[in-house]
Amino acid sequence: MAAAQSDLEQSFASVDDVKIKKEAGLELIEMVLASGDLDKAASLVSTLEQMTPQDPQILFVAYQISIQKVDRTLLNMAIAAPDSAELHMMMADQFVLMGDPDNAIAQYREAIRLNPSLPGVHFELGVQLKDSSNPALKPQAEHEFRAALSLNQFDEKAWRGLGEVMADKGDFSAAKEDYTRALALNRKDSDVETDLAKLLSAHGDAQEATSLLEMAVKDDPTNIQAHYQLSTLYRQAGRTTDAQHEMNEFAHYRSIKERLGKVFRQFRQADDSNDATTPPSPQ
Repeated sequence: MAAAQSDLEQSFASVDDVKIKKEAGLELIEMVLASGDLDKAASLVSTLEQMTPQDPQILFVAYQISIQKVDRTLLNMAIAAPDSAELHMMMADQFVLMGDPDNAIAQYREAIRLNPSLPGVHFELGVQLKDSSNPALKPQAEHEFRAALSLNQFDEKAWRGLGEVMADKGDFSAAKEDYTRALALNRKDSDVETDLAKLLSAHGDAQEATSLLEMAVKDDPTNIQAHYQLSTLYRQAGRTTDAQHEMNEFAHYRSIKERLGKVFRQFRQADDSNDATTPPSPQ
């Protein structure tokens, strides 16, 4: 096996033929995974992804490696620091991925209790509170976004989150200021561009809103909200051909996201039917 791995490593580094390089790389990854070297496997699959970024076989291997790395890191953290704020935040992130916001919120709160200055924790809790179906929790999001900004004034996502809260409260001036601050920190954030455009459009500034939405679909062509809003503004301006194009783009990317959503819902249903997949509380 050692000799085989040595030969494959030499071939992988020197061969130019894409098909042969892929076969050598996948065989090599299988060998290094068998020896438990996840970091080397991740480096190899990264090279393959750069070579053929749309190859489903390579993407699947990359997915498997990333899952193993997450599991290993969680286990290492649970052993090294079972009562740490960091572990509670990691657990919360896993609950978010599993579609369990209640447990995620509880874990984020525990992380904050242990370390109120933990980077990112106030923002993540704010997102869960803002999106909560519990009306009693939603108003608490503002406090968390402001807490995040008190720790880091350059937290672009927290400025956006605060802008969304202000917009929901009907405070146009505050929302515009928050979105503008976020956009100043990241000029290519398609979501912020869309949020600010919607706000401006609702208050009669169609020209600036259109400009922002045109930038939003350029920065992220998959932004379905931007396509939809831009189609509406084009239609209002009499640009029917452009409006139809944007509506077609909206329908195309919405269909893709709906298919992805269906896959993720199936994952969550599988998790719900298997209690063993639910991470235990470190408390």
